[in-house]
Amino acid sequence: MTYDPGSGDILLFGGYNGTSYLQDTWEFNGTTWSQVCAACGPSAREGASLEGNAFGGSVVLFGGYNGTSYLGDTWSWDGVTGAWSQVCTSGCTAPSPRAFAATPTQDAAGGEYQLVFGGYNGTSYLQDTWGWNGSSWSELDASCASPSCVLPPARADATLAWSP
Repeated sequence: MTYDPGSGDILLFGGYNGTSYLQDTWEFNGTTWSQVCAACGPSAREGASLEGNAFGGSVVLFGGYNGTSYLGDTWSWDGVTGAWSQVCTSGCTAPSPRAFAATPTQDAAGGEYQLVFGGYNGTSYLQDTWGWNGSSWSELDASCASPSCVLPPARADATLAWSP
């Protein structure tokens, strides 16, 4: 769930209800919930990273888990038109498939990137940091190999917030 700058509402996508993985998209305007998309866009999943308030007023969704596989796809929600589009397809460099990564709820890194940190890939907890600049992913901590470079320990289900 995240703020949708295109509509000014809160956006909710997918999840797991104890029996099924969900693919629905909802908006909350502070008073009322409205289902804006029943089964369009990304496939059903839980644990996707969802972040808004950057790059032309869109919300970016990355990864998740569908009950069988950890996913590594990237989607954009346009709250003005109410449509999902896949924005990182084959040949696009992206974080490895994962679910439950930490993402801020606001534009991060001085407006330069939307962030994904860590997560779980079915085998390992991760500790890498990736930034989406509106058209491509970059690993932001790839050069952190020296002993003086410190990263948070690997984890999933963490909370990450942007502070202006």
